[in-house]
Amino acid sequence: FPGRIMISDSTVLHTLALGDRFQMERVRDLAERHIRDSNKFKPAEKLRLADQYRLVMLRNSCLQSFSTAREIGKLETTPEYANFSDKMKAAICDRIMKLTNAMN
Repeated sequence: FPGRIMISDSTVLHTLALGDRFQMERVRDLAERHIRDSNKFKPAEKLRLADQYRLVMLRNSCLQSFSTAREIGKLETTPEYANFSDKMKAAICDRIMKLTNAMN
């Protein structure tokens, strides 16, 4: 993919899906950065996308944005949580443990 692409909140999901489907890492990276920096997507949605498309940078950034275990624990009440992979749920638990340990 040699040209520049303009990614917006309205095109990022399609761009990410195409980048993933055609294995275009640069496009995936640009879409991942856009989602990470966007205020349009709630944390649970960002984590769902990170899980679905294996976006480690987005997952880590989103998990780091939680400052308390109570705050991150609220993810369990979101509709996205039921579809998280075991790997994502383990990452969430790890973050809760780190936050809990930091408070003690």
